Amino acid sequence: MEYKKPLPRPTGTDQEHWAGLKRHQVLVQRCDDCQTWLWYPRQMCSNCASFALSWTEVDPTGTIYSFTTQHHATGSKFDSDLPYSVAVVELDAAPEVKLVGPVNNVTPDGIHIGQRVRGTFLDATEDVTFLHFEPFDSETGS
Repeated sequence: MEYKKPLPRPTGTDQEHWAGLKRHQVLVQRCDDCQTWLWYPRQMCSNCASFALSWTEVDPTGTIYSFTTQHHATGSKFDSDLPYSVAVVELDAAPEVKLVGPVNNVTPDGIHIGQRVRGTFLDATEDVTFLHFEPFDSETGS
């Protein structure tokens, strides 16, 4: 099935992030000098102004910091998804980093702040993979 929703246009700054997602890895920048985690991708550390930044793989598990549930589509290409929830997720491996993504496998009434989630990967096209989230199984915690 052809993916018909908008696709990102990676830049030189965030290309490594998108390449990692294609490999089903979440890559986040970290400053080599002060060890600060950085999100969104940038060329210079916002903490110490160093240009020595490295991409580091992190486990895509975390806690919902905030969320919203869309009941009205932002365009006709999203109509079939309604309602859907999008969360800001604070990563366990890099608490300074908060990633945004859709939350799957949960009803709008079943999502809440503080909920534990894990990352999943949606291969939208041959070149583009998106990070989504889903709740941990409440019975097993995995």
